Amino acid sequence: MKIKEIIKKLLVVALCPMLILSCASPEKDGSTLGKKVNECNKEYLEVLQKLDVNFGKNASYNSRATAKSAYFTAKAEVHNNYSIALDEIYQTASDKKKSYGNHKSQSEFNTAFVNAIDSDLSNSVRSAFANTKLPSTVLLCVKSIIPPKPSINKIQQDLIGHSLSEGVDNGYYPSYWRWTIKDGEISDFNIEQVLTNTNKEYCIIATMRITSMVGKTYNAKVKISYVLPETDDWTMEFVNSEGMHIIKTGKYDDLVKIEKDEYFYYIRNNSDISLEVGGISLYWVTAGRQDWGRFSEIIGPHSYTQFNDETYIDYVERP
Repeated sequence: MKIKEIIKKLLVVALCPMLILSCASPEKDGSTLGKKVNECNKEYLEVLQKLDVNFGKNASYNSRATAKSAYFTAKAEVHNNYSIALDEIYQTASDKKKSYGNHKSQSEFNTAFVNAIDSDLSNSVRSAFANTKLPSTVLLCVKSIIPPKPSINKIQQDLIGHSLSEGVDNGYYPSYWRWTIKDGEISDFNIEQVLTNTNKEYCIIATMRITSMVGKTYNAKVKISYVLPETDDWTMEFVNSEGMHIIKTGKYDDLVKIEKDEYFYYIRNNSDISLEVGGISLYWVTAGRQDWGRFSEIIGPHSYTQFNDETYIDYVERP
């Protein structure tokens, strides 16, 4: 029996001739409707069990996420049809109770109705409603699906929100500097090397271009690792920068100048926008010994940054 047929079967419990009640007594009518609640609850649990057992037998899924979504959608439909059936019974009970002309008959009907309902069965239904875990039969179906390796488009989408360090020795940025990838920043993505390619792990070396909204651009080389969890699709485990190199446009070079006096060097921003200036400067390593080191400074509009010794500019870009 197909899942749709299994689910639809539940509505029959509420919408068949069970609504035609005898007029023998309030107790009998109340008991009859209470037993209909039990039938509805029992049928719900049976339909749910059939869904769990039969899931995936007549369908194929290209991803574990799709399979799980299909199961929870089918289960939600079972819940919905059960609720419709149960509401119909309770509405009939409410109408029947009101049809009695005196409080005594109404009380007798209500007592018989409540006493006829199997509380253990009702508790089982409530537990099934509250259960959000995948049953073992569905888990077996999900685990049997081996999804294809992530495509280039999927990898680029997964990279959004991940952070990269500069990833080079003697770089322009301090060790704590990070670039967090945003939507639309990646282009020219290319897989250079596949390091691992098994049913559980997929690790690659890739190159790409990263461009911010203001046009600041890097050529980046990254190591990307994916793992296949037990019941999920391929998941990006980590991203590691193998080197980010800023692309120098030259567009803003003439907006800054190096100045010096008797004691210091200065890089002055003569424009009305903030600029990132990268360069190389001489600094003291230990007493009597100096070395060159790269730097990157954001200089505000019509402002400057002071350096203690000889300094040169490598690039000027928007931060």
